[in-house]
Amino acid sequence: MNNKIKNRIYYFSGTGNCLKLSEDIAEKIGDCEIVSISHKTDCALPESYARIGFVFPVYFLGLPKVMDSFLKNLKPMDSETVANTYFFTVATCGVLVGNAIPQLNMRLKQKGACLHYGIKHIMFSNCVQMYDMNKNVDKITQKSDENAKPIIDDIKNLKRNSILPFNILLDKYYKMQIGRVNNLDYNYNADNNCSGCGICASVCPVENILIENKKPAFRHQCEFCSACIQYCPNKSLNYKNTTQKRRRYHHPKIGFKKISNSRESDL
Repeated sequence: MNNKIKNRIYYFSGTGNCLKLSEDIAEKIGDCEIVSISHKTDCALPESYARIGFVFPVYFLGLPKVMDSFLKNLKPMDSETVANTYFFTVATCGVLVGNAIPQLNMRLKQKGACLHYGIKHIMFSNCVQMYDMNKNVDKITQKSDENAKPIIDDIKNLKRNSILPFNILLDKYYKMQIGRVNNLDYNYNADNNCSGCGICASVCPVENILIENKKPAFRHQCEFCSACIQYCPNKSLNYKNTTQKRRRYHHPKIGFKKISNSRESDL
């Protein structure tokens, strides 16, 4: 490594878990930018940074669609960037990390680089569309914060580890599920308690929601991140007829204003 000290973390977050983790990493390593991944994010990586990281939740045992698209569209990296930059990733999940880390590594290799460090991190599992969530939010969040500390130390100290190989069988499942994700918002609905406040639109990481006639309208580029449902103050936004009585979650330290403002810093 040379004497460069500037760092950047690219993150994708629906309910604030990965934003909070990115903030914690940035605070520890110092001199670090945090960039939210969206359809508008600049796909040219900086050429003079010491560390470049990717923090994201596991979707269908792989990368969120918008994260994979960002990586596919990255501009090829020059030899100096590859030689002098430490690339890392933290994939957050409830249990299984699946193919997510080797998938990201494969995308980087296609651009001339590779991961130096990749690890999964268990955080509060919150896909409300698929299940009701655990009651023990505080306990699980505190444990997650503690378990993140050695990971963050590894990143600060430029630790390297072995990246598992890409699994073709897992990729078949992933492609089957992720191929339909953009249109899953056909199953969203807002009941009569919807006030048209616009919070759902402001927290959406991919600008999938417009407010029309004081109701959310979906543009069918959904990432299935559940931010709109989780942050709805009236619990009026739901998925099919399955989420009405389920608990809601966002990271206790990431309110809707903070995650909304983070979208505005996309580079």
